[in-house]
Amino acid sequence: MRIVLLTGLEYSSLFNYRQDPFFPLRVYSKQFRQSGYKFKSIWNHNFLKRSHGDLLILPNRYFYHRDWASSDIIALVQSLKGNFKRIAWLDMGDSSGSQDFGIINYVDLFFKKQLLKDTSLYCKSNYSKNFRIWLEEINYKHEGLKDDDLFCALDKEQTKKLRLWWNIGFTDYWSDFKLRILGFSPKKFKPYTKMDKALATVYRGTIGTSTIYNKQRVDFLSYLKDSSQSHDIIVGGMVTRKEYIKEFCQLEYVFSPFGWGEIYYRDF
Repeated sequence: MRIVLLTGLEYSSLFNYRQDPFFPLRVYSKQFRQSGYKFKSIWNHNFLKRSHGDLLILPNRYFYHRDWASSDIIALVQSLKGNFKRIAWLDMGDSSGSQDFGIINYVDLFFKKQLLKDTSLYCKSNYSKNFRIWLEEINYKHEGLKDDDLFCALDKEQTKKLRLWWNIGFTDYWSDFKLRILGFSPKKFKPYTKMDKALATVYRGTIGTSTIYNKQRVDFLSYLKDSSQSHDIIVGGMVTRKEYIKEFCQLEYVFSPFGWGEIYYRDF
């Protein structure tokens, strides 16, 4: 099976600016080939018309980084129908909701990093709720959220196109460009499996200013500060990555407030 992936230069193997969301395809490329899956990365959409395959995957951030209009995206998809047996849209957003359901009628598959277990919830027409479902009680206009943040409903037939993509748990965050050029691999730290649980919990995250991702953090930090007097709890401060991992191995509990989506790095 030949699969073509539009990565853009920013998500290529060298130039990913923060993370490599396609890391599993690179690190397990040999195993994929042995199983009959061949992946080809395309950096520019203009080269897609010269390509052919069984499946084309179009990540939404390629188009958003370049300010494409929805009508232009749809026109590109339609122009490529003869080159590929199936075309898939990849929503790289963090939430189980999506701003991209307007494209679903024009593609064969719709991948998401998180999906609601009960996909019938995507069919509920309630345009007063944010597509980040934990913010549904927020008056989105009062909080400065836009109409684009609303949860738009699908019909039952459209939900059959939904597919689960891997999430940030399978992402490579080793993004130093110079080290990649030189061929260095990420450092590996020995697991601290036998350490005593010396701390109740630690939170070194930030609150931020956006209502979208700070709602749970505000409540959580308030609770921690109230509890830190009577428990072994650390709040705030910066440590090295190695110290951070070692610290986590000494915790009784790890709290992971929602950010832009339900899944966050601490979950893993």
